[in-house]
Amino acid sequence: MKKILSALGVVMFLGVVIVALGVAHSDTSNAESQNYTISSARNYNARIVNKNNVDTYVSPYKEGVKVMKKINLQNQLVQLTQVAKLNKSVYYKISYQGINQGWISSRDLSKTSVYEIPFVYTSQHFPFDAPNGCEGTALKMALSTRSIGLNKGIKYFLDRMPRSTNQNYGFVGNPFAKNNTSQNWTIFPRALAKYGRTYRKTVYNFSGASKNQIINEIKHGNPVIAYTGYRMKKPTGHTLVVVGYKNGFFKMADPSSWRYQFKTGKSNPVFWVSTSQFMSLYNYEGKMAVVVR
Repeated sequence: MKKILSALGVVMFLGVVIVALGVAHSDTSNAESQNYTISSARNYNARIVNKNNVDTYVSPYKEGVKVMKKINLQNQLVQLTQVAKLNKSVYYKISYQGINQGWISSRDLSKTSVYEIPFVYTSQHFPFDAPNGCEGTALKMALSTRSIGLNKGIKYFLDRMPRSTNQNYGFVGNPFAKNNTSQNWTIFPRALAKYGRTYRKTVYNFSGASKNQIINEIKHGNPVIAYTGYRMKKPTGHTLVVVGYKNGFFKMADPSSWRYQFKTGKSNPVFWVSTSQFMSLYNYEGKMAVVVR
């Protein structure tokens, strides 16, 4: 009888061990089979990378996921395109100047109150002079935030800009000459946005946008072309690009500049202006604007 009970004890013990192992294996399998919940992050504000030498991944990180690249973008503003969540783990798919940088841990990003969109400055006056080419030059700068047209000169952009006798359909006048007529030499936002879409599909007429709508676009990393005035001093219809925002101020890029201004630092074409001054000129000129998303 003792032998029988002993044998039964061994069998029961083995059974418990087998069950325990089975449960453990099941838990491990369930953990390994868990997937991130991925959704759009287009409505998230842009963030800054908080350090250099950061690994990004081809997909949200799990064991075995490959490193996409190592980025050195400390303090640079990046756009968030997708968000992936799994328990307490959060990863974002990010874009820098319109180029996918892969997935990055939320720990390597920081929220910010100062939004400065990376862009490449272009002058309408050098190395090629276009006295009335501010609209096309502003478009070129706005597109540079998506790494578009970086290998093209301003003449390339202005030559291909549509011409018309109606500013709603194309440029009226000659962007390469001084205007000694009473005619308004310009291209209005509807036509400029349509031309912009030949380079990027998400360029839109943003006319009528409020101050808060412009701020919202900047916080999402989207530049806004605004018809305002030279150095934001008085309304002239001159077009600049809004490339940044901080509490009560817009950062502007004015295409009208000469080489000496960069050498001396006088009248810097990239500067901050109060949102109240911006709105004064913007409203006076009829709230004309274009956004590049």
